[in-house]
Amino acid sequence: MAFSKGNTAPDFSATLTSGEEINLADMIKDQSVCLIFLRFLGCPLTRLRIAELEKEIEKYQSNDLRLIVVFESTVDRTQKYMTRKGVSLDILVDEQRNLYDLFDVQPGGVLKMLNPNVLKKAGEATIKGHMHGAFEGKELQLPAAFIIDKDKTFSYVNYGEHPADTVSTDSILLDVSA
Repeated sequence: MAFSKGNTAPDFSATLTSGEEINLADMIKDQSVCLIFLRFLGCPLTRLRIAELEKEIEKYQSNDLRLIVVFESTVDRTQKYMTRKGVSLDILVDEQRNLYDLFDVQPGGVLKMLNPNVLKKAGEATIKGHMHGAFEGKELQLPAAFIIDKDKTFSYVNYGEHPADTVSTDSILLDVSA
């Protein structure tokens, strides 16, 4: 079941790549949580979005949002990438797709991969040095973004229409401040 704004978010517990144990119920006592689901770490689109989010983390923090990025890759590969690229984001690796399934973040079909925006964004990512790495997870995975407020309801929900359809930070935060 896809979620909508105003729905109650499902509770979850997980471990970040930093080793920190997190629990939604505990996190929302202090601040709202923004979950951004991406594809796998080897995807140039994911690598581009991680680089963008790394530069924009202060925007989330100044809006009292804890940003957590979710993708399908191994912990080992993710930690090596984070160290090599200097990534300090809170990353949650979901190899077993537990959160993808819990939040109904599904893969798309082949036609969604053929969307012209996918090729355009992949070209942008490659030009910026985000080359394709190892394949992991579901190749047809779509992105999504959610904000869960302190009352455990969704104040923002966006399911991507195609693999390059990652919503911008400014769009997320515009919706938050509205």
